[in-house]
Amino acid sequence: MAPKSDNEINEKVGILLRREIEAKLIMKFKDYLSGELGTKKTRHIITEVIKGIAIEQGYELTKIKGNSLEAFIDRQEPWTRDGSLETSIIKKDDKSYHYNVVRCKYAEMYKSMGLEELGFDLSCNRDFNLVKGFNQNIKLTRKKTLMQGDDYCDFKYDVVN
Repeated sequence: MAPKSDNEINEKVGILLRREIEAKLIMKFKDYLSGELGTKKTRHIITEVIKGIAIEQGYELTKIKGNSLEAFIDRQEPWTRDGSLETSIIKKDDKSYHYNVVRCKYAEMYKSMGLEELGFDLSCNRDFNLVKGFNQNIKLTRKKTLMQGDDYCDFKYDVVN
């Protein structure tokens, strides 16, 4: 039996549940590796692996409807399923997609698991690399995150070419 693609997994379980499962496993690796390699090196390794996975997942998303901004927007449902993200759209056209996240169950989950310091790397930082793998002509700008204590997350996706 061939392994399921990330897209198939995301459609079945949604991203919030997937991140919870991943976090429980990563927590065990983090605890073990920290004892072997130290906290700083362990966090660096985890962050770099997550970045690589996000780039691959971004590329996988292009296989569904291409890599336009519209296709990216159309693929948001697994991330927002079950009220995982409460958003307010600021701007949406063929060159820009700007929105704020006013409630994030991902941040709430990581905090409840005691992974606040790693939650940013496991989810928030992944966003930049996901879009990088999806289309390098789409740039994400974000200066605020709920995970880091801000009142909201400010996502700004813009087509740059």
